[in-house]
This record gives sequence, C-alpha cells and structure tokens, in this order.
Amino acid sequence: MKVIWTSLQDTKTQTRKKIIAAFGYNKFYDFTAAINDNKDYETWNKTLLDGTAVDWKSFLEGYDAMTQSIGIHYFKEIISAFPDAKVIIEDISEDEYIIDLRKFQRLVRLLSYLRFNLRLSRAYSLATKSNYLIFKGNTSDENVKQVFRDFKKEVINTVPKENLLIINPNMGWEQLSSFLNKPTPSFPFPLTTSASDVTKIRSIFLKSYAQYWYVYALYFGTLIGIVIYLLFFYEG
Repeated sequence: MKVIWTSLQDTKTQTRKKIIAAFGYNKFYDFTAAINDNKDYETWNKTLLDGTAVDWKSFLEGYDAMTQSIGIHYFKEIISAFPDAKVIIEDISEDEYIIDLRKFQRLVRLLSYLRFNLRLSRAYSLATKSNYLIFKGNTSDENVKQVFRDFKKEVINTVPKENLLIINPNMGWEQLSSFLNKPTPSFPFPLTTSASDVTKIRSIFLKSYAQYWYVYALYFGTLIGIVIYLLFFYEG
C-alpha cells in the first residue's frame, strides 16, 4: 500500500480514484471493492459488527492505493500495517463537510429502496453500519463537526509529517505531484471543495439495479397479483 487517501463518509470517492489513477496507481481499494468480493464483504461486515481483528497487511496485499472512508474506524491499525504509505487528507471546513455528508446520506436513503440487488444491499448495509460507528448514532451538525475535528487531529497526530499531505482541493495538481514525486497529469484537476460524485454514484446504483430489472418486475408483478386476488377474488 503506497497511498491512502483518508476521509470520513462523503461523495468524492470516484473523483479521488480518478486522481490517484492519474499517477499510475491502478490497484485501488475502495467501497466498491468491499461490496463486490464476497470474502471482503464478510470481513468488513464482521469487523464493523463486532470488532473482529483483521490482518490489514494481508487483507490489502496487492493494492497500491485506497480511499479509506470505509476503514476509518481502523485508521491507526491500517497505518501501522503500512507505515511508509503516503497519506492524503483534504483541507476543507466543517461546514463544507456537513454539506457533502448530507448528500451522502441522501444517497444511502436511495439505497434503502434498491436493496433487492445484492450489491446495493451490501452497500446499504456497510454504509449504515459505518455511519453509526463514526457518529455514534448522532448526525446533528454539532456532533458531525466535533467528529470531523477529532478525525483530522487523529490523522495529523498519527502520520509522520513527511508522509502526510493536507491538500487544498482548489490548488490543483501541484501539491499532489510534488508529494507523490510524480509527473503532473495533463487533464484538469477534478477535485474542488464543491465537487461531488452524487450524479456518478447514483448512475452506478441505478445501472446495477437496471441490470436485473426483470427480477424486480417479476417480484412486484407477483405482489400486485396477490393483492388483487386478495381484494377481489379471495372468498375465504
């Protein structure tokens, strides 16, 4: 593991993935990997539910970068497993984070209606459990701000200064290129304080849902048929 872009829950994972890939880090671990692999999903599920210990070095073997919102509860353990990893955290305000968190929470509510799909059901399960553990069931603005401050302080106190970049999202490629010692990519820097992957993520969710439209059509058709039968034809 060479690069860890750490954050609390938000909607910028796809953008971060694009940025990291631009520097040649192509084996990327994120929330999508956690829900696509059966073994990984079970590991995260058990870890989030009961704190089952994980050998993070072995678990993340073969990956060279990750966005860490899903594993934020185990930040210190993961950093301990990869002490030489470059760690990135964004320099945004508490109010900016709250705006993005609310967008994330709306996406999670959307997932609650799409849980007939296995991947989306897994995404909903991990997102809700992780959210509860991060905020202890209290997502008021006041508590979110406190958690955000504590999280940022923990990152700064845990990671050696030479391995930590607190990036200003509006500064472009310069900070990252210098920090990672990589050439500057040729396309415009996609991350800003107002950037959001909401449309992209929603599209991924709906595409996954639409892939099995016939299953849902059969399910809801059967339900409607049962209701009509009970209302108009059943005489028991």
